[in-house]
Amino acid sequence: LSVDEDSGQTLLSGMGEFHLEIAADRLIKDLKAKATMGKIEIAYREALLLPSQPRTVLVNREIAGKKAKASCTATVRPLAANEGGQNVFDDYETTIVEHGNSITTAISTPEDPSEPSKPWNGQLPSQLSSETLHMSLRNGALAALGRGIHYPFPFHNVHVTITIDPRTEIFNTDTTPAALSSASREATRSALSNAAQTGTAIMEHVMNVTVNTDEASLGAVVKDLNSERGANVLSLEDVDVSTSGVRENLPIIDLRKVYAPRDPFEGGTAFMDQQEDDAMSNSNSRGQRTVKARVPLREMMGYLKHLRSITGGRGSFVMSPDRFERVMGRREKVLQKELRGY
Repeated sequence: LSVDEDSGQTLLSGMGEFHLEIAADRLIKDLKAKATMGKIEIAYREALLLPSQPRTVLVNREIAGKKAKASCTATVRPLAANEGGQNVFDDYETTIVEHGNSITTAISTPEDPSEPSKPWNGQLPSQLSSETLHMSLRNGALAALGRGIHYPFPFHNVHVTITIDPRTEIFNTDTTPAALSSASREATRSALSNAAQTGTAIMEHVMNVTVNTDEASLGAVVKDLNSERGANVLSLEDVDVSTSGVRENLPIIDLRKVYAPRDPFEGGTAFMDQQEDDAMSNSNSRGQRTVKARVPLREMMGYLKHLRSITGGRGSFVMSPDRFERVMGRREKVLQKELRGY
């Protein structure tokens, strides 16, 4: 058993759907657990399409019984394709990449020629260090990114920039870490709302999937992945049993000299001819093939049972997370209708 952080569901894991059915039956009938079984909720993400205008927020209220006052400015924008970003630490500016988002916090002292102000002496109030200031602003931005504007999913692929002018936005002892976090959270939410006015996108987890099947079922497997599950098939490969972890000094086995009972699922011509050429052809027809593809996680729900039905019980697959990608086309419209309920 495990708990999914995104959905809050308690997940029951096992070796296939039949194993899960038995475990769920025992859990309810034998152990008398008050449990309701259902489908796994897919963890989506919300993403911006356009950048926001700068949004400045002033917090001036009591927090935990103490006066708190702070201000800052936030802007948000979607991360460009392949813009991974890297962590940068400095007294005046830091950038942290976390949970698929990039957050920059900066101490800025712009000069206005029309209203020249005193230059900043580089000092902060005694209760604030440079590290504490950046951490408080970053925590506020992370809290704001934890829930979307149009959907109840966290934001993903967003770059947040929080700037603060210590001469006009820090108010001596009233500016506490809690005040800075509150100002950063509210400024970031305001910027996200501004950017989301033109709409947002839904992002889904795409998985790296490897399917093993026999040659006879290869066409059905590839067709199902392409047409029914929106997959991007990357490669079709032969399974080379001679190099899959077997020691090189072992003798090579001639499959033509090995007796195997007839496969009841095999075509009628598989063992009709005992000649050498036909034997080699039969060996190839029974050979295993590997299909590598990238498939949305949503489309892999219940795939094992379907795979076994189209391969006569001889197919298997493994998958691992790749990355989040935007839901496009007809699938996006269907998903939006499901999430909004209309």
